[in-house]
Order: sequence, then C-alpha cells, then structure tokens
Amino acid sequence: MQDISAKIIDKASISKKPESHHIRLYSIIAFVLALVIAFLIYLYLSIIKGFNLSVDTLKDFNFDYAGKISFSCNSLEIEEINKSDLETLRKMIVSIKEHKVVTSISSKGPNYIHYLAALLAIIGKKVIVIETASKSDEKNGLFSYLERKTKNLPIETLQAYDFIPAGTKKYFSFELLNSEDFSYMIEDLKNQYDAILIYSDASVNSAESRIYLKLSDKIILTIKDEKLDDLKLFMEKHNSFVTY
Repeated sequence: MQDISAKIIDKASISKKPESHHIRLYSIIAFVLALVIAFLIYLYLSIIKGFNLSVDTLKDFNFDYAGKISFSCNSLEIEEINKSDLETLRKMIVSIKEHKVVTSISSKGPNYIHYLAALLAIIGKKVIVIETASKSDEKNGLFSYLERKTKNLPIETLQAYDFIPAGTKKYFSFELLNSEDFSYMIEDLKNQYDAILIYSDASVNSAESRIYLKLSDKIILTIKDEKLDDLKLFMEKHNSFVTY
C-alpha cells in the first residue's frame, strides 16, 4: 500500500486573553445591572419608609406651597424682613386671611407666627397669638391657665396684636391641650378676634398635631425631612406648606 503522509500547513493559535471589546461589553453589562439593583433597593426602602418630600412633590399633589422661610423670622421681636421671607409670608397671608383659627406646626423650623400676626394687623385684622411651646420660661401662661392655677386668661397686649405665652410646659401638656377647657377658650376667643394664630413645635405625625386638625380652620406645616406618608392626616384639608 502507498503511504500517505499528512503535513501541518498552519498551527492553530488560541488567544490566552479575551479580546478587549468583550471586556468592555461585560463591564457595561455589569454596570447596568448594578444600577438596576441599586434602584430596586432604593425603591424597596422608599416604599417601606415613605418617599422623601420635595417641593416638586408638593406641587405634583397640588398642595398649597407658600415657599421657603429662614430663621431670620424666628422671634417675638419683629425685625426687618428680607425679600424672600416677606414673599413667603405674604403668600401665607393670602391663604389664611379668610380663616379664623390657623395653626402653625413647625417642629424644627422657625417660629414665624409673630411675623404673620404683625402683617395681618397691618391689613386691619384683630389678632391674637397663642403659643403652646416657648424657649422662655414664663410663670404665668397658657398651661397655668389650663391647670386652673390662674383665674384670668394671661393675655399680653403688644403693639399690633395680643399674645398668650405658653408658660412653663407641663408633663401633661397634651392632655391640657386636648381638654374641653382649651376648646372652650378657643371658641370664646373667636367672638373677640378676627384671627387666632396658634404656634406648636409638635412633629407633624404626633398626637398633638391631631388636636389642631380638629380645632383649626387651616394649618401651616413647616417641613424639611418629612416623608409623604407623614402628611396623610393633612391631605384632606387645603392646608399650606412651607419649607426652611
């Protein structure tokens, strides 16, 4: 038989490293997957905890957003107001001027209730401010009256409006604010004043805030880091919102 010899014409070469465009493709796919996973985790946590509230969210839900206010408006002493704060206060005035009892709930934000009172007085309203929280420690105030330690309501007459200081806050302050005496006091003041402005530093989802929902014609919420779920109680009424 005739021998047939085979000759290797060309040796096969196997690359030890994957081509560079494969590496780039795998990197892009891994990056996209990481983004998708991160988004799903964020969405899951947001659903559990509630979405962060933003100005855009307030507008999307057609809430009455008055604007941003600074800590320049944070005292009993009325000082010169900057343009931005004044614009926000004016929007609040437009929103509340037809309402009798208005509560400002500002847990960590500024207490601008006295500035609102002064502006309402300028347009001819007879106003009284009631504070349910105060940094000063007045002996005679709202809580001593509600405890019936003071016979007469401790109304102070300021230059443009009247004022009831909180006085020393009590351990049972919530119960005093939730009492019939407080409700009767508000009803009595309605016959004497055009506007009753109440200030509270309670958190928006606290039991105390629910008291003001019952008492108030309108509530102004000063918010910053609250979640949308925190405000469910306040969505039914046409309340106003302010950020700081």
